[in-house]
Amino acid sequence: MTRRTIQQTVHFIYPFVLPGYGPKLPAGSYRVDIDEEPISGLSFQAFLRKQVTLYLPPSLSPRGSSESLSFAPQELWHALAKDRNTRRAAKVRRLRQARRKALDQVALERAENEGMLPPAPES
Repeated sequence: MTRRTIQQTVHFIYPFVLPGYGPKLPAGSYRVDIDEEPISGLSFQAFLRKQVTLYLPPSLSPRGSSESLSFAPQELWHALAKDRNTRRAAKVRRLRQARRKALDQVALERAENEGMLPPAPES
């Protein structure tokens, strides 16, 4: 069986944690190698992802040299999904805040129109 390696760059918007590596890693782009091996016995060509190697930039290594982390592919996909969900949650929060602000403004305008509040001073 011949293994193959695919090189990719993954992007994290937020700091993240990977198994087997203690501190949080900063957001940014990281080079990864994905090792795959063919699945035999099928009528078509298919590969099983066996291992991912993520390369840390020298600035993150205590010795200033390149360092790599190897782990199961699922761990990388989990970290990427968590990053994506964090991004979505932040967007939802911003949209909710904007909507709440707009609704508050409408409520204040209605209160002014109905004489419940003195008119806002014009600037």
